[in-house]
Amino acid sequence: MSFFDTLFNQFFSRENKVKSIDISENLLRSDKYIAAYQKWRNSTRPVEFSEQIAKAYQLKKAGVEDNIHVSLYNSVYANGFFFTINDAMDENELEFIFDYFKERVLDMGYFLATSDRRIREKNSQIEEIQKHFLKPKNKMNEDLLEQLYGNVLIEYVKINGISSYIKIMANVYSDSKFKKPLGFDEFMEKLPGRD
Repeated sequence: MSFFDTLFNQFFSRENKVKSIDISENLLRSDKYIAAYQKWRNSTRPVEFSEQIAKAYQLKKAGVEDNIHVSLYNSVYANGFFFTINDAMDENELEFIFDYFKERVLDMGYFLATSDRRIREKNSQIEEIQKHFLKPKNKMNEDLLEQLYGNVLIEYVKINGISSYIKIMANVYSDSKFKKPLGFDEFMEKLPGRD
């Protein structure tokens, strides 16, 4: 094989096509992010913004649209919603509210099972999905285990580095070892952190 043929095959063979991106890792925050988050967290904005989201959720249930676009998911075993925001919001704020919601769920009697992120190429775009997965704390000496609202998954999605949406899902246990779940509407009342 000639030098040209070898070079041609290296650059254009099927074996040497660029592999798509697919990275999974634990979710870690930089010191700079933590400082900015704490400053935001100590303002009135977390409660104000999460109350706007809870209001948009209630309006959507009533069939009314809001400036925060909300989509609902309701079934026997899972309840949740996702929301997108307008462009006027500070880019970091959606990521901050994602972490704030994790704190709020922890305050409801949950523990953080895992936090991770996945970055992948999808439909010629770079998608980043950050996740917090929380489970209810349980005491093993109880006859029936408390499931609270079920397992809670919070996802924050960016497309090409731009905030896209946040999704919150509560998946309930159907096992007879667990008490009945609490209602998702109650979860939504507690989420903003007015208490």
